[in-house]
Amino acid sequence: MTIISIIILWLFVMAFYLLWWKFRDDRLQGRNFFNFGDYNFLIVSITVLGIFWGGFTLISPEPHFADPEKQFAFGMETRQPWLVTDALWEKIEKDPDNTDYHFALVQHHFMQAEAPFLPPDNNAYNTERNRIFNYYSDCCSNTFDVKENDIGNLFLALYYIQTSAEEDFDAAAFHLRQVENRELKYLNYTEGKLMLYQAGTIVAEPFFEEEIRLNGFKEGAWKQLALIYSVSGNDSALKKLIDSPESREAVPEEYRYKTYFLDGDLLSFYELRFRKMFGELNLWGILGDLLILFTWLFFLRWLSFLSPIKWKHFFLAVGIGALLAMFSWLLYEFYHHVLHFWSDGEILNDFLFSFLGIGLIEELVKLIPFLILLRFTKIIKRPIDYLLIASAAGLGFAFFENLLYFSQYGLDVIHSRALTASVSHMVSSSIVAYGFVLVKFRYPKKFWLIPLFFLLAAFAHGFYDFWLLNEKVHRLTIVTLFFFLSEILVYVSFLNNALNQSTNGITQTSSLSLNTQRLSAFIAGALILVFVLEYTGTCLIYGTTIGNQTLMNAFFSGGYLIFFLSVRLSNIDIIPGQWTKIEFFSGILPSEILGGSKKLNQNSVVGLHLVFEIDEQTKNLGPQLPFSGIVKRRLRMKGFSGWFVVELDQPLHLVNKEIKLLYIRAKNSNELISKEEETTVGIFVRAKEGEKIELAFVDWAVAK
Repeated sequence: MTIISIIILWLFVMAFYLLWWKFRDDRLQGRNFFNFGDYNFLIVSITVLGIFWGGFTLISPEPHFADPEKQFAFGMETRQPWLVTDALWEKIEKDPDNTDYHFALVQHHFMQAEAPFLPPDNNAYNTERNRIFNYYSDCCSNTFDVKENDIGNLFLALYYIQTSAEEDFDAAAFHLRQVENRELKYLNYTEGKLMLYQAGTIVAEPFFEEEIRLNGFKEGAWKQLALIYSVSGNDSALKKLIDSPESREAVPEEYRYKTYFLDGDLLSFYELRFRKMFGELNLWGILGDLLILFTWLFFLRWLSFLSPIKWKHFFLAVGIGALLAMFSWLLYEFYHHVLHFWSDGEILNDFLFSFLGIGLIEELVKLIPFLILLRFTKIIKRPIDYLLIASAAGLGFAFFENLLYFSQYGLDVIHSRALTASVSHMVSSSIVAYGFVLVKFRYPKKFWLIPLFFLLAAFAHGFYDFWLLNEKVHRLTIVTLFFFLSEILVYVSFLNNALNQSTNGITQTSSLSLNTQRLSAFIAGALILVFVLEYTGTCLIYGTTIGNQTLMNAFFSGGYLIFFLSVRLSNIDIIPGQWTKIEFFSGILPSEILGGSKKLNQNSVVGLHLVFEIDEQTKNLGPQLPFSGIVKRRLRMKGFSGWFVVELDQPLHLVNKEIKLLYIRAKNSNELISKEEETTVGIFVRAKEGEKIELAFVDWAVAK
């Protein structure tokens, strides 16, 4: 039984216990068993995950092939090189003189180390490697069959070259010299590859030209010649390869992008870009991208409850963001081929490029949709609108970028793009928008805050990417994780302050109440559905074994992020007019979340009709308890926002006065006053009349 099976079975046991406990409690309380309140959507999502996992595990669909041709085609289509090599062994057995089969076998064997999914049995890779070596070594020893001997020497040489170990190059050269048929397909190509490693481009070039002249492996030879022409600066020869319909498709895309860009042939540039992107994109990648988009759009729509932004306006921001995302392609080519500024593996250069060459470009492209809507529409009115529209524009960019990633890397990156990249694009876009909010609503004369916050957004974006891109610091990607978690805290602070400043004209404090519990459950449930979609697509395409492995990896890498995002992104408490401090680090660790650092939905207390009864600490109010009253409004005093004004149904008699208004707060600052649970509260009265509220403590009571 796999680890993921054990984990999911344990979760099912725990879920069954909780459901049994709920069923028993519901019977006692007379409640509907199927009503989970704010957690309905989350429960449905978990149930769907369980059903799909159970269904695939029981049915266990694995790809089966009637013949090696179908297995070969399926492996090529789904980028599973181990399936390709398995099929090739059967094909070689039937046709041992076919050099195409031998070449594909060696090439696809070494592709397994870089495949998007590891084969079900990792030991199979090393076993096959030994099998290849022994097979071609045996062929080399057959001096009576010239064809077999030539094939053995040629492809054992290719095997040595593919290992990229310098000590194996001499062995490769030795075996190539043993090949008698100098016109054998792939021979000149392999010799050219060896020369590239040992002698350089000038020596290697004639071998690739000879491979083409002999009508051998022309696609590979053209590809290597394109590399040689690019490195040597022979732009005319490279352009000749690109202009020829016969050799064009063999030239790597990056060289064609460069040529089309420098020639100003933008039509060919974009045609190639889109053909590359959509040519390798499957339906599951598109569905995954749509699910990610709508997950976070629903989150943004939820936060627009003070002044609801219409769906069509969100889609407008997303659409413009997605359309303008393709403009970044041109900017990248400009940086690379005009400014000659690109990632080169050096720490300082890559850090600057991540900041100025990635962060600056992408934040500029994402800023344009926001500026268009700010200038030419009336969508953006309240402070919160600035952040939500900017976030939607960032989502549009992320939607377009996700398609590229799913096309290039496959399905197993869907969950990571949902949990990190898409959210990070929203965050960095909101940094710029928050600069606009500050200038518009807090510091009207400090216009320099807008370019400053734009540079901060570009820097944050670049800092996030740097630890992922540079090979020398790649082992420290944990820095990116902690930076991302800190970004979420900053984002929530921005959203909270924008909501605080968006309350003008709202007279009822209860109208500011945001159901954070339901919002948290929605985020968690929607992200679990992303996992379900990724798992389903993987199982249907690759089989249950790889699907379960992918699901396990997804939960190990993203389980905490689901928990963190669902808790932190709903951690909002609206206090009208307040500019609260920006949080950077408080609440990153699980212990801090579980320890109760989540903000309470204090606005939900306003409007409650509470009954006050005797507490074990009650002294002065004992004879007059119980009494009742309605919570009229919320107050913030001495840095604490959990004060409430209660208008009593019947006045109290205190110090020869009739008191109609009481001021209360929970004894425990991390506790929310509600009718569902008894809460010990402090009872206060106004010490003296005046503009400044000064309170005097009276007694403790239990509110419910």
